[in-house]
Amino acid sequence: CIRDSRSTVCGETHWLCRMKGKIDFFELISGSARLSQMASANGLRVGQPVDLRTGFDLLTEQGRKAALAILEEQQPTVVFMAPECLAWSNMSNLS
Repeated sequence: CIRDSRSTVCGETHWLCRMKGKIDFFELISGSARLSQMASANGLRVGQPVDLRTGFDLLTEQGRKAALAILEEQQPTVVFMAPECLAWSNMSNLS
């Protein structure tokens, strides 16, 4: 994904990502951010998806603080957190 102050581009799809103000949907550990993309396409105000792909490393204090700042400042109505990667995930099937 490529970010600027107003939008996110994932692959060939362009969708609005709100960096300020109240949001409807916030995706943590988003991977490809497909839920954020679909939420935006359906008219929801979507915040910056949080994932290594979008520059957030939640294993670091800095990454956690950045994600928490979004939660506190943008007060999302819905927060989606990806389930744990187990047997059904693509990452688990690589090995």
